[in-house]
Amino acid sequence: MGPSIQPEIELWHHRLVVGRIMQVSRASGRIAWFWTVTGPAEPDAKVGLVGEAEDLDAAKVEFRKAFDAVLYWCASNQGGKIRWNVPVGHELT
Repeated sequence: MGPSIQPEIELWHHRLVVGRIMQVSRASGRIAWFWTVTGPAEPDAKVGLVGEAEDLDAAKVEFRKAFDAVLYWCASNQGGKIRWNVPVGHELT
């Protein structure tokens, strides 16, 4: 049986969901915190956009490092322009 998903936290930045942190129960019974950056779509940045941590605080730190790395890459390589993964109909006007 695969992992079961428990509580989930949406992470917002300027009215956009930019990530999630989810508590995951592994088959071994171990609890982990899975995080993912879902906002910026910058594959050229070569930043890990997913990870797993032992506790919520560590997941928050790891997420923030990845998110900041994407923003830094955009500022350094694209003049600060960021392509966002925004569902159709939810674009900022």
